[in-house]
Amino acid sequence: MLADGQTLPLPQGTNVQQGQHVRVGIRPEDLIVSDAGLRTRVRIVEPTGAEIHVGADLGDTPMTVVLRERHDLTPEQDLVVAARAGQVHLFDPKTEARLN
Repeated sequence: MLADGQTLPLPQGTNVQQGQHVRVGIRPEDLIVSDAGLRTRVRIVEPTGAEIHVGADLGDTPMTVVLRERHDLTPEQDLVVAARAGQVHLFDPKTEARLN
């Protein structure tokens, strides 16, 4: 469960115990617009030619999404994103060791 109460499916092969705190890493280019996933709020939209860079908030956490597809996005819009398969990385918050 994320700090704002949203959940994220664990990657396969993950050795994480129920209730264990982890740090989640997803590269901006590994996020896609989806019908189901993480609810974010768009802050800024920057078309850069081949890509669109989106500054968004996941609860109180700022994040960046890099989209290669064209989307008509505006600030203050809700945007649901999901990670591409196999692109969610988990880390131990104390040791920073990768868990998957």
